[in-house]
Amino acid sequence: MKIPWFIIGNGSNILFSDDGFHGLVIKLVGNFMRVNINNNSIIAGSGVLLPSLSRHCLANCWSGFEFMCGIPGTIGGAVRMNAGTKQGEIKDHFVSATVLTHDGAIKNLSKEDMQFSYRHSILAKTRDILLSATFAKHKVAPKEDIQKTIKEIIASRRQKQPRIKRNCGSVFKSPPGNKPAGWYIEQVGLKGFRVGDAMISYEHANWIVNLGNAKAYDVKSIISYVEYIVLQKFNVCLEREVLYIPEDL
Repeated sequence: MKIPWFIIGNGSNILFSDDGFHGLVIKLVGNFMRVNINNNSIIAGSGVLLPSLSRHCLANCWSGFEFMCGIPGTIGGAVRMNAGTKQGEIKDHFVSATVLTHDGAIKNLSKEDMQFSYRHSILAKTRDILLSATFAKHKVAPKEDIQKTIKEIIASRRQKQPRIKRNCGSVFKSPPGNKPAGWYIEQVGLKGFRVGDAMISYEHANWIVNLGNAKAYDVKSIISYVEYIVLQKFNVCLEREVLYIPEDL
């Protein structure tokens, strides 16, 4: 009997069905939360939180990893989707990954093997389980400079992201062009648009917050409506960053 399964990191960018998930949810902890640094590279387990990796790099005066400080995900999920911000992406300093394949084999994947693109890697297709990832040292900088950059990034994110912490993260990927998804949503006047207890955030239009007892159905309804309105207004097809579970497995 085959049992559906799903690997979960920190739970960001995931929306579970109101009917639940009738399968196995696996969270990689313990040894998968270790970070090892040598002179030229850093190896992080799939369960390591990105802000934690950013702090390890800070402690060693490694610059280039500051963008990770405000991303609430783990290395496993971040590598799978090539997570990033305007300041950088996972692929920028990525060297290799160790993965567990469906037939139980452990193999190494190079940066080329990963086929990184915007918010995508080969792992989204193969569903191989990332065990750890290796990143290269970018450059050494004064700790005070790195700390300043981290503080600036965190302050900027706090200004733009919703104060309500109950949300599923950034909803849509940025479409091709110079405008982010949130710009299109704001232009069609959907900030504050609400279905049930789910609402498009006033602080950032690409976030949907839970005002109390929102259902997955409410969030999906908003997402579908946004896709329709933006397509009608701008002829732009927004692509979800949020995963629907179990539909997207």
